[in-house]
Amino acid sequence: MMDYAEKAWLNGEFTDFDKLTFPIQTYGLHYGASVYEGIRVYNSKAFKLKQHIERLFVSADLLKMKLNYSTDEVCKAIETLIITNQLEGGYIRPIVWRGAGDLLISSFNKPEFAIFTWHRMSPFIDDVKDKKPLRLTVSKLTRYNPESYPVGAKIGGLYASNSVAKYIAHEEGYDDAIMLTHKGIVAESVTANIFVVKDGVLFTPTEENILNGITRQLVIELAKEHNIEIKEMDFDLSFLEGAQEVFLTGTACEIAPVASINNMCFVAGKFTQTLYNAFIDHIKKETL
Repeated sequence: MMDYAEKAWLNGEFTDFDKLTFPIQTYGLHYGASVYEGIRVYNSKAFKLKQHIERLFVSADLLKMKLNYSTDEVCKAIETLIITNQLEGGYIRPIVWRGAGDLLISSFNKPEFAIFTWHRMSPFIDDVKDKKPLRLTVSKLTRYNPESYPVGAKIGGLYASNSVAKYIAHEEGYDDAIMLTHKGIVAESVTANIFVVKDGVLFTPTEENILNGITRQLVIELAKEHNIEIKEMDFDLSFLEGAQEVFLTGTACEIAPVASINNMCFVAGKFTQTLYNAFIDHIKKETL
């Protein structure tokens, strides 16, 4: 059960979380026309706040939803919510959706914009050795064709198949699932990007078939800072055979080591440990 904080923000006004209600004819509810972000709070500061909000605005624009706020105004609202809700560690969810009105698919109803928060969703783990390695399977559901939707947008409706993939993985006893493209290329997990260590090189799929995660971008930067050779390239499942390390990255999972993908096993070796340590150091530098 999530520990939602008391105060939220709706269309420019601060309000009580339990007073957030929406009409049944809300367009975004019927057609999945929403965009959102997930932002971590460490030491009472929103991590990579500007990057997340800038991406939110890009996502909204790609769905033809014009926001009547600046990124600075939204960032300020979030900073106020952190203080008001006394969030030392937690999670922030800004979400934009097409609002109530006509329910024709062509109805361009006015967008609504809300921000709410909850307290720490998982304990802060300082050492990757203390994180439980994940057991993954390969989903039978494929990633959306990048030619059919805006790849750079974090769209709520696109997560319908992802949530089913996660549910099936849990039913089968796994923690998560790897999703392939319609061409059989490894894309990402249900909600996180994937990195693979093989023969001393760090690999990650190209941006073409994935959401280019903010944590993913940071890990690529950290790898370069630590002189780790990194290659962005497309690969299929057979490429994972013989890989030494695999880990996921994302706001929610941070950096999560992978123990196995079906019958392929991996260890949280020196690459995972080095990048996790660098990631934790980066968080502390930005938020302490």
